[in-house]
Amino acid sequence: MANIPWVTPQIQLFDNDGAVLAGGLLYSYQAGGTSVPEVTYQDSTTSSANTNPVVLDSAGRANVWLQPIAYRFDLYTANNVLVWSVDNVIGNALNAVTTESANTVYAGPTTGAAAVPAFRALVAADIPTLVSTYADVALDNLGTTNINATLLAQASKDIGSTAKPFRNLYLFGSGTYSTTSIELTGTPTAARVVTIQDATQTLVGRATTDTLTNKTLTAPVIATIVNSGTLTLPTSTDTLVGKITTDLLLNKTLQVPITVITANGAINPNTAAWYVITKAGVAGMTLGSPTVTTDDGKIIMVQSNTANAHTITATGLFNTGSASVNLATFAAFAGAGVLLMAYQGKWNVLSATGITFS
Repeated sequence: MANIPWVTPQIQLFDNDGAVLAGGLLYSYQAGGTSVPEVTYQDSTTSSANTNPVVLDSAGRANVWLQPIAYRFDLYTANNVLVWSVDNVIGNALNAVTTESANTVYAGPTTGAAAVPAFRALVAADIPTLVSTYADVALDNLGTTNINATLLAQASKDIGSTAKPFRNLYLFGSGTYSTTSIELTGTPTAARVVTIQDATQTLVGRATTDTLTNKTLTAPVIATIVNSGTLTLPTSTDTLVGKITTDLLLNKTLQVPITVITANGAINPNTAAWYVITKAGVAGMTLGSPTVTTDDGKIIMVQSNTANAHTITATGLFNTGSASVNLATFAAFAGAGVLLMAYQGKWNVLSATGITFS
């Protein structure tokens, strides 16, 4: 706000030598370097206009009352010699105010270009100018007024209160407010408290995809687990079977996956499986040593589905109950096969049909 001179209803003016300017002439114009005359008044009622110029009496005095606008004044001697010229002198309308309506401000226009200040109703655009007024108090609910972000950026100040809470809180995004914003809202039926963790975090949404780390779920209800398949939980009270736990299975059917052998190659010694040989000619297969302890008890079954003398080479690894421990040769008939169990790095022969060991 610009500074204004001290205002007195009766002025006394002097020349450049400090002598009383008897008979001096005071011209008044609209501000801004114009030569458009602007009226002044003899008293506060503005019922009696001064002449323009105002003629000073023998003591250099005159009654000069201004409108609440900006003036330019030119002061001349009685002989029309310029003493001084001053532009943008603001008439002080506040001195004449004794009462005014609530929520009224003396200010410029609410929108558009700058204009002469006037008394008018307080609007939301006036809020940023009130930051210093609210800097040392808790911010309270201002009804439907949008509070400017500058006003809210006050350290250690509350926003709203339990008596007057905010209805909704909007957070700006990176674009236009109407298209990129977050609305924080709710419909509590009693006093509720939401505690934010003392750490930089991302809130988990009810309908968003999130990864939870170090979380404890109390009595969760899990309908579906999506991981390239579906895990169906029993509807009755039951205990899940662990991968490495000891469990008693009742009324269960175990089915080992079947792997088809169509060419010569190595059989995986570390995975339990059933193999069916479908190669048209003789299949030459190898079988390595199972891992001690880790693979103990794993079962491998190999069965021929063609009339060919297939072979499995496992040098020194077959426990056949004889000295023949290196090679298993299938009879050239479909249905020939061998059932092996891994134990301590060897393959115990559990059963063999149409197999010759050597």
